[in-house]
Amino acid sequence: PINILGFTLGSLSGALISDAGNAWSSGEELGDWIITAGYELKVAFQIGNAPLFIFSVGRAQTIEEWKDKNEPRDYFRLAMINPF
Repeated sequence: PINILGFTLGSLSGALISDAGNAWSSGEELGDWIITAGYELKVAFQIGNAPLFIFSVGRAQTIEEWKDKNEPRDYFRLAMINPF
């Protein structure tokens, strides 16, 4: 890998993702759940073997939007921890 001042790029990985959620206020009825799905690629910016930042880019949308064959939304994420 390319090493610039001790910084390197980690291995590239891919993931299929899904998320579900709902929000409500006290005294209100529970609304519809939102369920999303998508895919992403991610790579770590490392110091030695320790990841410093994780860069992710992907596409996602609700399950209904997938069923309707809509174009998914793009997203970019920068994190200091890797949750997966």
